[in-house]
Amino acid sequence: MNLQEKMIETTAELRVRAAALASAAVETARDLDKVARRHGRRFIVENRAIALEAGKDLGLLFRSTFASFTNREANSRAPRKKTVARKARGKKAN
Repeated sequence: MNLQEKMIETTAELRVRAAALASAAVETARDLDKVARRHGRRFIVENRAIALEAGKDLGLLFRSTFASFTNREANSRAPRKKTVARKARGKKAN
């Protein structure tokens, strides 16, 4: 076997090994992605109620802080602004 044939054979073996390694890496990445998604979903589900309560507490804190700056009494809930429907004005033809 000459040097050229040996190089061709060796590169063919390396290609096979590289393909097997790439395939194993893809499978591992898919498995890790599934695990990460599962844990992420579980984290969100378990901590959603905590986040909602924290948001309510922060809102109350912000309203009471604002009331202390403006010398007003803090409401438990901020009033919503009423929206007024307006007519669209078009240019009148002369």
